[in-house]
Amino acid sequence: MFRITNPKRNELIEAEAQVIVSMINQETGQRIFRPLELELTRISFLALTWTIVHPLNPESPLYQFSLEDFKKVDAEFLIFIKAIDDTYEQKIHSRHSYTFLDIIDGAKFVPLVPQANAAGKIILNVHKISDFEYVSPNP
Repeated sequence: MFRITNPKRNELIEAEAQVIVSMINQETGQRIFRPLELELTRISFLALTWTIVHPLNPESPLYQFSLEDFKKVDAEFLIFIKAIDDTYEQKIHSRHSYTFLDIIDGAKFVPLVPQANAAGKIILNVHKISDFEYVSPNP
């Protein structure tokens, strides 16, 4: 999971996400790149936040990976976001990467709850976008 927000005042529409995992093939020693399926690859409007999720199911190339497996293959996650700035009708792009050192196992994001100020304007504390809590494993 990755969580993003739009820190600008301009509205973003038609946001798209792509996540690629890069890792060392243990048989060949070569770095390979595999696109990851996402629950949602596109949203019409990035109003507050978007949690981008890759389901860890049997079809995932990361299915049943442990933290040690991620380290062994030197995993890196490449995140590409593109959207349209509705104010200027310009396409914008953003990219970021995370390595296996950034993985937090057994955690989930703390919900970001927007608040209304005295004027009724919605306020979202984006400084808490990375806040998480550990969850107990399933019995």
